[in-house]
Amino acid sequence: MSINLEQFSASNKATVDSLLAVANTALATAERLAALNLGAARTALEDSASATKAVLAVKNPNDAAALQSSLVQPAAEKVADYSRALFEISSDSQQQFAKLLEAQFA
Repeated sequence: MSINLEQFSASNKATVDSLLAVANTALATAERLAALNLGAARTALEDSASATKAVLAVKNPNDAAALQSSLVQPAAEKVADYSRALFEISSDSQQQFAKLLEAQFA
């Protein structure tokens, strides 16, 4: 039984290339998630600071009720935006991994 070194080498190279592609895709996804989370944390901190200042400036219960309703809508929109961005990142990475698997089996 003879081992064809060229085939063995080519097979190993293809395997390494595939693993590098998977690693690069995983790192790119992690980078996008980190950027999304850091942006969300920054926005949450800024919103929290401005909300605290607004609460401290409230003089009567009517102003407090108005303030509460004015803070709820933007917060809900930001949660929805975050969820959409998270879904987009996960969907994109899933598609990229699927393409890598298809290429591997082809």
